[in-house]
Amino acid sequence: NGQILFEQNSEVAVEVASISKLLTVYIVMQAVEKGDIDLDYQVPISDYAYAVSQDYDVSNVPLRQDESYTVEELIESVMIALSNGSTIALAEMVSGSEADFVTLMNSYLEEWGIENSEIINSTGLNAQYDPTDIESIDKGAQNMLSAEAVAIISFHLLKDHPEILKSTQINRKLFKYGTADEFEMTNYNLMLPSRTYEFEGVDGLLTGYSDKDGGSFVSTIVRNDIRVISIVLGSEGTETRYHETKKLFDYVFSAYMLEDI
Repeated sequence: NGQILFEQNSEVAVEVASISKLLTVYIVMQAVEKGDIDLDYQVPISDYAYAVSQDYDVSNVPLRQDESYTVEELIESVMIALSNGSTIALAEMVSGSEADFVTLMNSYLEEWGIENSEIINSTGLNAQYDPTDIESIDKGAQNMLSAEAVAIISFHLLKDHPEILKSTQINRKLFKYGTADEFEMTNYNLMLPSRTYEFEGVDGLLTGYSDKDGGSFVSTIVRNDIRVISIVLGSEGTETRYHETKKLFDYVFSAYMLEDI
């Protein structure tokens, strides 16, 4: 219901990397709900989206310009494999260009009262990233959001489009299954069932990593009829984010319960 159960340094903005994709997917899902596009809509792949999708030094699934991809397929590739090429293709489809899509992203943040933020692109990649230059991966600024901002975005995504959880709880899936372009997507969420930090009830959402600010993890869990969203940003290393998330979940379910009045 949006109630905050625990917070610490929640207004401090940090580099959130792929966590940015939560807002991108929310806006795409809004476009679907409004009837501007359809989940079966064929998404054109621009030269830039194609070039990014061929860079395996960042998270991706391979895209081609002579192949058809639906909105649903690309959203799934973002929510499971954090595909950057797919993210750009979706942003370009909704707004015509990634730059115009960023304007739309900022308008949503403004509407929700989020002020302490900086959105540069739809993916969370560094501002000077160039898919043809491996040295550019860590150059330039990144999207900056606070834990409070990410919580608001995540809350709206799950409240307005809970169907997204069908994708986020998938551990592994073949992209373009049954074609010559089959590609195994592996979910980065290690708290899902059968993964390293498995935690009962976790069914989403997304991870991110910044060289400057460390690992981030947005997770959601449903237990005892209560759905909780956990935001951990800027943790040292990639494993700490899972340990801190477990602490938050353990605290919540020991301190709170759902009761009819």
